[in-house]
Amino acid sequence: MIRKTILAALLSLIALPALAGGQYTLHVGPRNAKEAAQMRAIMHLHDLRNSTRPSGEVIQHGTGNAAGLFQTGPGHQATIVQHGKNHEGSITQTGRNNSYALYQFGKGTTAHIRQDGEGLTGMTIQHGW
Repeated sequence: MIRKTILAALLSLIALPALAGGQYTLHVGPRNAKEAAQMRAIMHLHDLRNSTRPSGEVIQHGTGNAAGLFQTGPGHQATIVQHGKNHEGSITQTGRNNSYALYQFGKGTTAHIRQDGEGLTGMTIQHGW
């Protein structure tokens, strides 16, 4: 009986951080040039669907969100999508022909992405609670 009580108390303490809030983050990157080209094509289709400028876009739905794009050099593509509240995200791209998409959902996520070089591609998906 005492063991079960102690075990239940320990399990409830482990669960407290999840109730207090947090986030999970998934980073996706290509393993080779073919996958990089496919990721860039998917991002380009997103831009066409949303009538986006080819260089960058910020889409925000909710309150208290902050986003920034900084690009130097030609051919960059960046998208930040924030749904929910109190997200913070930025994408900095230097060099040429870099592509990145940042998607933030829920509440209170933070990500700052930096790409320096040529032809880099990636995506980050976050959810906060």
